[in-house]
Amino acid sequence: MVRCFPAIPPRAEFACILELEVSVMAYKINPDVCVSCGVCKENCPVECIKETDGKMVINPDECVDCGTCAANCPVNAIDPA
Repeated sequence: MVRCFPAIPPRAEFACILELEVSVMAYKINPDVCVSCGVCKENCPVECIKETDGKMVINPDECVDCGTCAANCPVNAIDPA
C-alpha cells in the first residue's frame, strides 16, 4: 500500500511512503505424504524448494507464498502452515 500526505514546501507537494506487508511462510510440505516427485520444485517460480534427505523442503527465506507448489502437488502433500 502507498500512503501519501502533504509535504513541507518547497521540496514537494506530497510525500509518499510505500508500506510492505511482511508475512510468514504459508505453506509446508508434509514429509509423511510427500513422494519426492519434484513437481513442486519444477513449478516453483522462485526456486525455493530443495530436496533434503529424500524429501522436498521449502526454504522459508526464499518463499513468496504464491501457492503454486500446493496447487501442483499430485499427492496433496503441501498445505497452508
